[in-house]
Amino acid sequence: MPGHDAIVVGAGSAGAIVATRLAQRGARVLLLEAGPDFPSDPPALLTSDVKVPVYEYDWGFRSEGDRDIELPRGKCVGGSSATNAAAAVRPQPADLDGWGIAEWSWDACLPALCRFETDKEFGDRPYHGNDGPIHVERIDTANCKPVTRAVYESLLAMFGDEPDQNAPDATGTGAQASNTRDGVRQSTLITYMPIARALPTFELRADVLVDRVVIENGRAVGVALASGRIFEADLVILAAGALATPTILMRSGVGPAQHLREHDVDLVQDLPVGDNLHDHPALGLLATARDPDEIDQRLIARVMARTSFDGKRGEEDLHIFGSFTGEGTRSPVPPSGFVVAGMVMKPRSRGTVRLRSRDPEAAPRVVLNYLDDPYDLDAFVRMMLLIEEVYDQPAMKEVLDQLLWRPSSVHRAEMERVARAGALTDHHEAGSVPIGPVLDRHLRVHGIDALRVCDASIFPDPPRCNTNFPTMMAAERFIELLDSER
Repeated sequence: MPGHDAIVVGAGSAGAIVATRLAQRGARVLLLEAGPDFPSDPPALLTSDVKVPVYEYDWGFRSEGDRDIELPRGKCVGGSSATNAAAAVRPQPADLDGWGIAEWSWDACLPALCRFETDKEFGDRPYHGNDGPIHVERIDTANCKPVTRAVYESLLAMFGDEPDQNAPDATGTGAQASNTRDGVRQSTLITYMPIARALPTFELRADVLVDRVVIENGRAVGVALASGRIFEADLVILAAGALATPTILMRSGVGPAQHLREHDVDLVQDLPVGDNLHDHPALGLLATARDPDEIDQRLIARVMARTSFDGKRGEEDLHIFGSFTGEGTRSPVPPSGFVVAGMVMKPRSRGTVRLRSRDPEAAPRVVLNYLDDPYDLDAFVRMMLLIEEVYDQPAMKEVLDQLLWRPSSVHRAEMERVARAGALTDHHEAGSVPIGPVLDRHLRVHGIDALRVCDASIFPDPPRCNTNFPTMMAAERFIELLDSER
């Protein structure tokens, strides 16, 4: 393809969708991905929802500062949609409306949410999709492993029933929606890429690392690879994720002026790129089951409560869920071990993403600042006590051997110490290139023509859900906004 209308950097949850939709509109699209591609017969670990290591297709990022925390990010076509927990959870209307951006309100984004979805159980409802590429299903809570059933019944007793947790304003307990189809993960590798590959205007190059955007006279004209090769295009769209997109921008001269000077990067546009990083911090309490055979082997238990600290229906600032892989705990999980974990959905603490060096091979410097805000610390303490209550429910007595540590057995100061030491990522890093300070409402980078961003980094504040579906929503909504400009 001698010339390109658009280059999309990153073939993950957003980039694969953006590239596909642009190619469907006749645009000559070049999609660049740093990891490998699997045009046919992808490895089982990229299609399964059981617990398997994915380090082979991971960037290997880690946090710095007070905490050294693994920050897995998918490095392959499909991105993190091919390696995450396959949780298909939607934002709440108040999340999107709370951004105060008309183009990104709930009403404006609902068609985009529905467009990519085929919901097996609730697709006939007006706020769901029933013919999109991404299939959504839920486990049968009446026919699941005993430990999963016990977690479900315990959450149900505490927080009430909500079969469709993706309904607007839903709170309560239900089977967590997953982007799987008969147990096969529905990543963008499996769903959108086959559509794109069949189009004559689409080109994908895998195993290529982007160094920077080439900017001339205030306009993006292409991208430069780490190898030195340059691809030109009329439009450049960064979709490399909340940890990689900021570093590409900064190597391109777009970012905090002082930080760029420290790394001898010529300043093109002084913007707060890399600030406002947010995540859903998580923590779990480890227990052992009487019978290891009663424990499921999925990534997570697939049952969850969307709830609040005071248990009020219709409000939400907390998720509590079962995990059988140690999600939310640093402790080694024995064969009989399982975890009930929680995550704070509206954290106030913010972190940063910065360059380590100008070398595109260098990992970003990520500082999370978990629990820096007193609200977050208090929320963690309250969450730990609620999780302990889950273990004390009658349904849990049938399967529980022992809860290995009880928060209520120690003083508040010790609970705070455990919270600070134990808070981990729930893999929802976002917000590092937000609409407002860095981007306009159509995701244009302020002061730079023909340069846009579309991935989880655009979210001004954290949505109260796993970030995979909001990121896919953002991609479909971005295409609508591009269409409106024609």
